[in-house]
Amino acid sequence: MGHIITVHSFRRGVGKSNTTANVATLLAAAGQRVGVVDTNTQSPSLHILFNLDEAKVVYWLNDYLDSKCTIAQAAHNITKQLNTYVKGEIFLVPANPDTSSITKLLREGYDSSLLVAGFYEMIEDLALDTLILDTGAGLDEDTLPAIAVADTLAILLRHDQRDYQGTSVIVEVARKLTVAHILLIINEVPSTLDLTDV
Repeated sequence: MGHIITVHSFRRGVGKSNTTANVATLLAAAGQRVGVVDTNTQSPSLHILFNLDEAKVVYWLNDYLDSKCTIAQAAHNITKQLNTYVKGEIFLVPANPDTSSITKLLREGYDSSLLVAGFYEMIEDLALDTLILDTGAGLDEDTLPAIAVADTLAILLRHDQRDYQGTSVIVEVARKLTVAHILLIINEVPSTLDLTDV
Protein backbone atom coordinates (compact mmCIF):
# COMPACT_ATOMS: atom_id res chain seq x y z
CA MET A 1 0.00 0.00 0.00
CA GLY A 2 1.36 3.44 -0.94
CA HIS A 3 2.32 6.00 1.66
CA ILE A 4 -0.01 9.02 1.93
CA ILE A 5 1.50 12.43 2.67
CA THR A 6 -0.88 15.31 3.34
CA VAL A 7 0.54 18.83 3.03
CA HIS A 8 -1.48 21.28 5.10
CA SER A 9 -1.43 24.66 6.86
CA PHE A 10 -3.52 26.82 9.15
CA ARG A 11 -3.34 29.82 6.82
CA ARG A 12 -3.19 30.33 3.07
CA GLY A 13 -0.10 31.38 1.18
CA VAL A 14 2.57 29.60 3.21
CA GLY A 15 3.90 27.39 0.39
CA LYS A 16 1.82 24.17 0.50
CA SER A 17 1.53 23.77 -3.25
CA ASN A 18 5.19 24.59 -3.94
CA THR A 19 6.24 22.13 -1.24
CA THR A 20 3.91 19.48 -2.69
CA ALA A 21 5.31 19.94 -6.21
CA ASN A 22 8.92 19.86 -5.01
CA VAL A 23 8.50 16.78 -2.80
CA ALA A 24 6.67 14.95 -5.62
CA THR A 25 9.49 15.76 -8.04
CA LEU A 26 12.20 14.66 -5.57
CA LEU A 27 10.43 11.36 -4.90
CA ALA A 28 9.98 10.76 -8.65
CA ALA A 29 13.65 11.60 -9.20
CA ALA A 30 14.46 8.83 -6.71
CA GLY A 31 12.45 6.40 -8.86
CA GLN A 32 9.05 6.43 -7.15
CA ARG A 33 5.65 6.40 -8.80
CA VAL A 34 4.00 9.44 -7.21
CA GLY A 35 0.39 10.56 -7.27
CA VAL A 36 -0.60 14.13 -6.44
CA VAL A 37 -4.16 15.30 -5.78
CA ASP A 38 -5.06 18.98 -5.59
CA THR A 39 -7.81 18.78 -2.96
CA ASN A 40 -7.80 22.57 -2.66
CA THR A 41 -10.92 22.83 -4.81
CA GLN A 42 -11.57 26.49 -3.94
CA SER A 43 -8.16 27.73 -5.04
CA PRO A 44 -6.39 25.07 -7.14
CA SER A 45 -2.86 25.76 -8.36
CA LEU A 46 -0.95 22.51 -8.90
CA HIS A 47 -1.92 22.36 -12.58
CA ILE A 48 -0.06 25.67 -13.01
CA LEU A 49 3.02 24.56 -11.06
CA PHE A 50 3.25 21.36 -13.12
CA ASN A 51 2.60 23.24 -16.39
CA LEU A 52 -0.49 21.19 -17.24
CA ASP A 53 -2.28 22.61 -20.28
CA GLU A 54 -5.91 23.14 -19.18
CA ALA A 55 -7.09 22.71 -22.76
CA LYS A 56 -5.78 19.12 -22.76
CA VAL A 57 -7.50 18.13 -19.51
CA VAL A 58 -10.45 15.82 -20.12
CA TYR A 59 -11.33 15.09 -16.50
CA TRP A 60 -10.67 17.00 -13.29
CA LEU A 61 -11.04 16.00 -9.64
CA ASN A 62 -14.40 17.79 -9.77
CA ASP A 63 -15.59 15.34 -12.45
CA TYR A 64 -14.60 12.38 -10.28
CA LEU A 65 -16.51 13.88 -7.33
CA ASP A 66 -19.50 14.32 -9.67
CA SER A 67 -19.24 10.60 -10.68
CA LYS A 68 -18.39 11.43 -14.31
CA CYS A 69 -15.13 9.44 -14.34
CA THR A 70 -12.85 7.24 -12.27
CA ILE A 71 -10.05 8.80 -10.26
CA ALA A 72 -7.50 7.15 -12.58
CA GLN A 73 -9.16 8.82 -15.58
CA ALA A 74 -8.67 12.19 -13.87
CA ALA A 75 -4.97 11.46 -13.28
CA HIS A 76 -2.59 13.01 -15.80
CA ASN A 77 0.95 11.72 -16.26
CA ILE A 78 2.90 14.98 -16.13
CA THR A 79 6.38 13.42 -15.93
CA LYS A 80 7.43 14.63 -19.39
CA GLN A 81 6.45 18.19 -18.52
CA LEU A 82 9.04 18.42 -15.75
CA ASN A 83 12.13 20.42 -16.60
CA THR A 84 14.36 17.60 -15.41
CA TYR A 85 14.80 13.87 -15.90
CA VAL A 86 13.28 11.64 -13.24
CA LYS A 87 13.48 7.86 -12.95
CA GLY A 88 9.91 7.56 -11.65
CA GLU A 89 6.61 9.10 -12.70
CA ILE A 90 4.18 11.74 -11.43
CA PHE A 91 0.42 11.50 -11.89
CA LEU A 92 -1.55 14.66 -11.11
CA VAL A 93 -5.27 14.87 -10.38
CA PRO A 94 -5.95 18.60 -10.72
CA ALA A 95 -8.94 20.46 -9.34
CA ASN A 96 -10.86 22.50 -11.90
CA PRO A 97 -9.93 26.22 -11.71
CA ASP A 98 -13.03 27.31 -13.65
CA THR A 99 -15.15 29.60 -11.47
CA SER A 100 -18.40 27.86 -12.42
CA SER A 101 -16.95 24.48 -11.35
CA ILE A 102 -15.69 25.95 -8.08
CA THR A 103 -19.08 27.58 -7.42
CA LYS A 104 -20.94 24.35 -8.23
CA LEU A 105 -18.81 22.37 -5.79
CA LEU A 106 -19.24 25.01 -3.09
CA ARG A 107 -23.01 25.12 -3.61
CA GLU A 108 -23.67 21.38 -3.91
CA GLY A 109 -20.79 19.93 -1.90
CA TYR A 110 -19.52 16.39 -2.42
CA ASP A 111 -19.35 13.04 -0.66
CA SER A 112 -16.09 13.03 1.33
CA SER A 113 -16.18 9.23 1.54
CA LEU A 114 -16.01 9.15 -2.28
CA LEU A 115 -12.93 11.36 -2.12
CA VAL A 116 -11.24 9.10 0.43
CA ALA A 117 -12.13 5.99 -1.60
CA GLY A 118 -10.57 7.72 -4.61
CA PHE A 119 -7.26 8.13 -2.79
CA TYR A 120 -7.01 4.38 -2.19
CA GLU A 121 -8.25 3.55 -5.72
CA MET A 122 -5.59 5.80 -7.19
CA ILE A 123 -2.84 4.13 -5.16
CA GLU A 124 -3.98 0.71 -6.33
CA ASP A 125 -4.88 1.49 -9.96
CA LEU A 126 -1.67 3.41 -10.66
CA ALA A 127 0.59 1.25 -8.42
CA LEU A 128 1.77 4.32 -6.52
CA ASP A 129 4.58 4.32 -4.00
CA THR A 130 3.45 7.66 -2.57
CA LEU A 131 0.31 9.77 -2.80
CA ILE A 132 0.61 13.45 -1.88
CA LEU A 133 -2.49 15.49 -1.03
CA ASP A 134 -2.33 19.27 -1.32
CA THR A 135 -5.09 20.76 0.84
CA GLY A 136 -6.82 24.05 1.42
CA ALA A 137 -5.92 25.94 4.58
CA GLY A 138 -7.58 25.58 7.99
CA LEU A 139 -9.86 22.93 9.41
CA ASP A 140 -13.20 22.18 7.79
CA GLU A 141 -15.15 19.33 6.21
CA ASP A 142 -12.97 19.56 3.07
CA THR A 143 -9.60 19.30 4.83
CA LEU A 144 -10.39 16.78 7.58
CA PRO A 145 -10.64 13.71 5.27
CA ALA A 146 -7.19 14.46 3.81
CA ILE A 147 -5.73 14.79 7.31
CA ALA A 148 -7.47 11.64 8.55
CA VAL A 149 -6.03 9.38 5.81
CA ALA A 150 -2.47 10.70 6.14
CA ASP A 151 0.39 8.41 7.11
CA THR A 152 2.47 11.61 7.31
CA LEU A 153 1.04 15.08 7.86
CA ALA A 154 3.38 17.95 6.90
CA ILE A 155 2.12 21.24 8.31
CA LEU A 156 3.61 24.43 6.91
CA LEU A 157 3.63 27.61 8.96
CA ARG A 158 5.26 30.99 9.22
CA HIS A 159 7.13 32.31 12.23
CA ASP A 160 4.32 34.27 13.88
CA GLN A 161 2.07 33.78 16.89
CA ARG A 162 -1.15 33.37 14.90
CA ASP A 163 0.35 30.53 12.84
CA TYR A 164 1.73 28.84 15.96
CA GLN A 165 -1.67 28.96 17.67
CA GLY A 166 -3.58 27.73 14.63
CA THR A 167 -1.05 25.01 13.93
CA SER A 168 -1.32 23.76 17.51
CA VAL A 169 -5.04 23.15 16.93
CA ILE A 170 -4.29 21.21 13.72
CA VAL A 171 -1.68 19.10 15.56
CA GLU A 172 -4.19 18.35 18.31
CA VAL A 173 -6.81 17.26 15.78
CA ALA A 174 -4.25 15.14 13.90
CA ARG A 175 -3.27 13.39 17.11
CA LYS A 176 -6.94 12.63 17.84
CA LEU A 177 -7.18 11.20 14.32
CA THR A 178 -4.10 9.07 15.14
CA VAL A 179 -1.95 10.39 12.29
CA ALA A 180 1.27 8.37 12.59
CA HIS A 181 3.81 11.08 11.66
CA ILE A 182 3.40 14.84 12.03
CA LEU A 183 6.07 17.19 10.66
CA LEU A 184 6.24 20.97 11.08
CA ILE A 185 7.86 22.96 8.28
CA ILE A 186 8.51 26.59 9.16
CA ASN A 187 8.70 28.61 5.93
CA GLU A 188 9.94 32.14 5.28
CA VAL A 189 11.99 32.39 8.47
CA PRO A 190 13.64 35.84 8.64
CA SER A 191 17.43 35.60 8.35
CA THR A 192 17.75 37.71 11.52
CA LEU A 193 16.41 34.83 13.64
CA ASP A 194 18.45 31.99 15.10
CA LEU A 195 17.21 28.82 13.40
CA THR A 196 17.90 26.74 16.51
CA ASP A 197 15.65 29.02 18.55
CA VAL A 198 12.93 28.88 15.89
